[in-house]
Amino acid sequence: MTDTVPEYLSVDLFEKVISNYRGESIKIKDVKFKVISSNGDNYCSNVYRVCLNLEDERKEQSTLTLIVKDLFKEIAHLQLKELDMYNKVLKGLSDILKTSGNDDLAKIKFSPYCLLATREFGELYIFEDLTAIGYEIGSRWQGVSEKQSYSTIKKLAQFHATSMVLVEKNPSIIDLIKDSHFKNGPQDFSANFVYGNIESAIKYLDSLEGFEDMAKKVRDNCNNFSKKIQAAVNTDLCQFKVLNHADLWVNNILFNSEDDAVFLDYQLSFYGSPGIDLNFFLHTSVRLQIVQSNRYKFLRYYYNNLKLTLKSLKYENIPTFEQLIEEVRRTEFYSFYAVAAELPLMCLTPEQSKTMSVPAFSNPEIMEQMRMELFSNERVRKTLEYSLDRLNELGVLD
Repeated sequence: MTDTVPEYLSVDLFEKVISNYRGESIKIKDVKFKVISSNGDNYCSNVYRVCLNLEDERKEQSTLTLIVKDLFKEIAHLQLKELDMYNKVLKGLSDILKTSGNDDLAKIKFSPYCLLATREFGELYIFEDLTAIGYEIGSRWQGVSEKQSYSTIKKLAQFHATSMVLVEKNPSIIDLIKDSHFKNGPQDFSANFVYGNIESAIKYLDSLEGFEDMAKKVRDNCNNFSKKIQAAVNTDLCQFKVLNHADLWVNNILFNSEDDAVFLDYQLSFYGSPGIDLNFFLHTSVRLQIVQSNRYKFLRYYYNNLKLTLKSLKYENIPTFEQLIEEVRRTEFYSFYAVAAELPLMCLTPEQSKTMSVPAFSNPEIMEQMRMELFSNERVRKTLEYSLDRLNELGVLD
């Protein structure tokens, strides 16, 4: 992360963007930047909160805060899917809801409003600041509450359902979202990240009395990871398909006091099984005791909201609950990936993760030091141990 604001985040740029958004000429009298991203919270970009003092054509003054997301060059050059998601796909989803004739659907918000998405400066986004109207991120160390879990699952069901309608209306949209980043297994720095973290999980399991056989199974699954993760994201095997967020964890979700959830960071989105988002969210973001008590309630709640949204949008070929359960079970290897490779890193404290960045994923010394801390969090240890036992009982680790 850097405290230096790049020159292209200029007054001229903000005046142009805000004037276009408001439909009138706006002058900026003052601007202040604050870096709000930190290692452990964000590995892909610098994120700023920008406070602007504005003057409109009538000489009336006001203040506005915006969020700027400026991708690191290592990520920007990959040209992931977020630009198309904001410029085309999310707009398409919003249009479907707004023209549905249903006032409740028209109010649904899947993401912050995006004032600018461009690759003119690498890859840059300017968003409305939802924290100004009461939204906030949950705790990545503790996990989300039961109430926040239900809010997320409802919004996820609505997101998935609306995407099914969008694809039916505009099949060519699939070309923008069709492949998972794991289509060919872990690649480049993600391979170092995934395999290194799973190796750390194996070392932790080896240190536990009675987990020797589990450690061996996890090692076997690490060796077969590429093949098994490719099967999980294989869209040819799906009972039905939806647009997955594909990185749905607590830091990519904003909550408000009115039980609403809004999603952030659509870089990895792809069209595939709904089990991907459900398994990843439940295993990275929900407190273990809540998942243990509510897992099937969550899945039923998801299905009821999926079905209700599809019916409201007059979608005819509605999947059955049994098809949903089959998809969740078929993609359970994504749960293994979530708890063994992702969750431990997500739960590092700010102090533990202060050296983390995209370049660090390829630095053996930094990664080795970081991995010594991965299982210091009690939530990580308990979630890993319980989840591996559950997955083993289901035959996922065979």
